Amino acid sequence: MNEIFLSEPKAFDLYLNFLITKDDLSKAIELLDILGFNRDAGMLQYSNCLSNKSNPMVHLKSISNSYFLMDPDKCYIDSLIKLLEWQSSVSKKLHQSTGVSCLSYAINNQPNDPKISSESLCKMLNISDRLFHQIFLKEKCKTQQWSVISQLFVSKKWHGGKSVSTQVPVEDIIRELANNNAPETELAKYLQVISNVSIKLELARKYKCSHLVVDILVDQKDRLGLLEFKSHQPTQSESYFYVENALRNNSTKWKN
Repeated sequence: MNEIFLSEPKAFDLYLNFLITKDDLSKAIELLDILGFNRDAGMLQYSNCLSNKSNPMVHLKSISNSYFLMDPDKCYIDSLIKLLEWQSSVSKKLHQSTGVSCLSYAINNQPNDPKISSESLCKMLNISDRLFHQIFLKEKCKTQQWSVISQLFVSKKWHGGKSVSTQVPVEDIIRELANNNAPETELAKYLQVISNVSIKLELARKYKCSHLVVDILVDQKDRLGLLEFKSHQPTQSESYFYVENALRNNSTKWKN
């Protein structure tokens, strides 16, 4: 029978799928091992292990060492084992959670639990700085911890001004902040670092950063633009008076 399976791959596939469908995984794995398809046997054990709701750590370690010892995918299985061990040591609620969910948990709970370190978790799972920053931003925005976000992303330049240091696009940061009702002063920190003035002005208008809109129009000496912007501001509002003061500045040489 084994010789037939080796010479007739379609027959072998049909029989193997039949065993899997009948949930006779032990026989399917044994057949794969006998015919030399060791990696396929390992993958079948691996998928079965993941679908099992009981703690799969012991089985995963055996699978990793038995079937993937010289396989480049071993690192992924070993990372999953590390993640499961981390979940077990931190909280039962995290059992079989994704790496991203665990990172969110670590970011939110590490100030209260010295055992939890998002930095160590990122290193253990080889999580990129960009992904860490994206999750950090999302979680801290939920609780409106603007100063904590600034501490990670914003730094002062040695010659004055501010810079944003992250692989997350600045426009994505601004959008996330705005979606969580961040104040204008926080949005302006990130808008200021955009070098393209047209894009900066467009985003400042979009996210209602009125002070920055006025400052940009003043820099451009665009008096008509200021008057047009003023016409859309509520009378007696702070933004209205901010435009008024800018228009009264006699030191500005308007271009129009």
